[in-house]
Amino acid sequence: MDRFDVAVVGGGVVGLFTALNLAWSGYSVVVVEEMERVMGGVSARSANVIHVLQTPFSSLKSRLCVEGNRLHYRLSPELGYRVVEAPLILAYRERYKAPAAAAVARLLPRLIPKPLHEPSGPEIRVAHVKGPMLRDLEPGLSDDVLGGVVVHGYGVVDYSGLSSSLEKRVRRLGEILVSSPLTSAEERSGWMVLEAGESTLASRAVVNAAGLKSHLVARLLGDRVPEQTPVRGVMSLHRRPRLRSIVAPLELRRGETKGGGAIPQADGSLLLGPNNAGPTVIGDESYTREDLEWLRLRFQPLLAEAVEEPDRVVVGLRPVAPGRDFLVVRGRGRAVHLVGIESPGLTAAPALAVRVARVVDELLGGRR
Repeated sequence: MDRFDVAVVGGGVVGLFTALNLAWSGYSVVVVEEMERVMGGVSARSANVIHVLQTPFSSLKSRLCVEGNRLHYRLSPELGYRVVEAPLILAYRERYKAPAAAAVARLLPRLIPKPLHEPSGPEIRVAHVKGPMLRDLEPGLSDDVLGGVVVHGYGVVDYSGLSSSLEKRVRRLGEILVSSPLTSAEERSGWMVLEAGESTLASRAVVNAAGLKSHLVARLLGDRVPEQTPVRGVMSLHRRPRLRSIVAPLELRRGETKGGGAIPQADGSLLLGPNNAGPTVIGDESYTREDLEWLRLRFQPLLAEAVEEPDRVVVGLRPVAPGRDFLVVRGRGRAVHLVGIESPGLTAAPALAVRVARVVDELLGGRR
């Protein structure tokens, strides 16, 4: 039976960044993934945005979002994946929104959490930009757009490159078991003995990064964590128009903020969304014509060029926990559970990995 310092359950972006960080810290690591490949679950069905803004600004996910943003820009050259700078434009067409946009631009810098790490990548800054200056920044905007709140520091990740580079690094420094769903866990003489697919392995600690199923994995490990609700988001991918920036409408209302954007992808295509199609069940990848029409009507008025028919439609599921914040839960044994890692999980992944490594150090008393 193979033995490891840490077993990471879940081979998504959070699981692989966590495994890599632990390996860099000197731990022997194995990743256990139920699918036939890593980076193929929740992680593969996102909009690939490296965020800056995440409300509420006092939340853990907001702090880790900014930390992760800085870490992506710092780590991407070293690991060999691309982050393409793409500022966020919260655009408006109504004159009455101009004073509010100016106020938002003044307020946001005070609300965005300050990163703890040394500055990396483009400076995070906010400005209210109007008229021709805004179209110089983004020529793809409609002439009806009068101005916008521009947030610099955003980017779009080349997901294929990120997936490949993380898998190669983790395989080089540790082990990855695919097609290996966790079916049982038992503590024996200070070790957690795990049955995963056709493998039996033992680890001194377990990190539960199982995404939509993290609350189920917690039960197998003898712990109870808050239940998660899968929430469906529909995205459409288009060849045209081409944008340089992420464009979304400036909305002056409280409540649900998941409305997505018109998001340029690293390959030059355009993604619209995701929308918030509501709670569902694991495995539901359905969408309706109404979902696609909602996306078109939301973003087309902001764009100069007509949005073509979608080449492809992607349906993502977000694991939403009560309170809609990230939860890093220390189990009764040597387990760490990551719960509710929805958007901006891709952005926050390297920062979550750092946080989890600190907990593992506490559980194991540091590296042997």
